[in-house]
Amino acid sequence: TRMLLCLVAGVILGSLFINLFMDEIVKNNISTYSFERMLTGHLVLNSSELFVYLLRRRGVQFILVVIILLLFPAGVSRGLLLLTLGGILGAVVSMQVICSGAKGVLSFLLVIFPQAICYLGGIFYSLYTWKRKNHFGVLLVLFGSFLLGIVLESFVNGKLLNFFTF
Repeated sequence: TRMLLCLVAGVILGSLFINLFMDEIVKNNISTYSFERMLTGHLVLNSSELFVYLLRRRGVQFILVVIILLLFPAGVSRGLLLLTLGGILGAVVSMQVICSGAKGVLSFLLVIFPQAICYLGGIFYSLYTWKRKNHFGVLLVLFGSFLLGIVLESFVNGKLLNFFTF
């Protein structure tokens, strides 16, 4: 229940941050922050170039998760990562609602599927098995889930987005 509280607190804080401090910036830059506009613009990306780009971006995120796992005790790591994930979720969903209303939430779900399942699955697995299992094995599962997520985001997600255009 403490972990769920960290996640919910993160969502609330992320949403409050966007609504209290970034509302006007988001409204004035809708084309930058709106997934719906990105989707209707029929953005064409080369999957191989996207893979290399995502490998760098998600690689940094992977390293940050590993650093948090290594530096803090298991309970603190869980709390920090869940608070961060909740904050990101709250902020992004709030931006999409500001930009596009309820349709923005649907756009958000389309943009994160199916790779988010891999990223979140790997993070949650590592959070809940870190104390009990072999650290090398947990890191290997986390790395594999990030790599699978990158492949899905590069090669599958674009095809799904093209299929579900608005």
